[in-house]
Amino acid sequence: MKPLLVISFDGFKRSYVGNDIIKTLEYMAKCGATAEYMYGTYPTKTFPNHYSIATGLYPESHGIVDNVIYDNRFKTDFIDIRRTNDAQYFNGIPIWNVLEQQNITTACLFWPACDSLINGIGMQPKYNLKYNQSMSYHDRIDQIIAWLEMPANIRPSLIMAYFDQPDKLVHFKNDEEVCSHSLPFLF
Repeated sequence: MKPLLVISFDGFKRSYVGNDIIKTLEYMAKCGATAEYMYGTYPTKTFPNHYSIATGLYPESHGIVDNVIYDNRFKTDFIDIRRTNDAQYFNGIPIWNVLEQQNITTACLFWPACDSLINGIGMQPKYNLKYNQSMSYHDRIDQIIAWLEMPANIRPSLIMAYFDQPDKLVHFKNDEEVCSHSLPFLF
């Protein structure tokens, strides 16, 4: 089975594609598959969208409606979903749980909710790196390549990788600055 690689570049705009700077992504799209578009969820926040990608559910169904939530059924404080692995907040079954239950190996590189024991099932990706902001982008790419180069009998059939850029950049720079100065560094 050929592996499926799902990569998310948080904050990446469709208008960035076609820019000469992003030849690597264009090459990957030519060699594999790419989505022509994606309907984001509302609200347009990282965790609701990424958990929707993983489960196929809308936020109101999977329960992650923002990056930070308040739910008086569980606690009296605000919960930062980005920093919790408490399964009570996550409904639905993410694709890595479905595959791992069928003894199909999966891997996550910083994908939101991969380190949570969803619905008490207790299944996490076999290869699962928890978010580590200090890990360089070069090392992150090297990890994905290492997984892809594993022997077929232990290689993950699904790899879901999350990159927090260019999202952090676009909050502080205009599109022209992002395209001309920051994206070349990332890609």
